[in-house]
Order: sequence, then C-alpha cells, then structure tokens
Amino acid sequence: CLRVRGYKPSISGAKDGKSVKAALAKGLTLDEAKGAIDHFLASQKADEVGVSLTIAMTDHSLNQYHEAKAKEKSDLYA
Repeated sequence: CLRVRGYKPSISGAKDGKSVKAALAKGLTLDEAKGAIDHFLASQKADEVGVSLTIAMTDHSLNQYHEAKAKEKSDLYA
C-alpha cells in the first residue's frame, strides 16, 4: 500500500490474514496475491469502499484482477 497509495494502512491481523490465507488455499500463488492486492489498491473500488485486504481478496476483486491480467495478455497478441 505504501508503494501504491503512499501510506501504510492499519491491518486487522485476524480478519485480513484469514482472507489472504483463504485466497491462497483456493490456489492463488503468492505472486498472484501480491498482484491482486496491488491491482485492488490502484482501483477505483479501493477509493469507493476503502483499503482492506479482506476486500482485496474477495471473489469479485480477484475476478477483476484476473480479467485485467487476461486483457493485458490478449492486448500483447492483438
């Protein structure tokens, strides 16, 4: 968050930690999790709902990340 937004937010260790662990348990790699968090932090969604790892790891946020990555990949081949 410091790199993307310029400040270090407070983190709810138990709740946020569970969300990240659940996403990793679903098969998300550590690099994908980091990418999804960066994508969320840079999104308008983060502006609207607030900065939260729990929200960054929701299915909706992760789907937006995967959609953006797929679009980047398809743009390379267009």
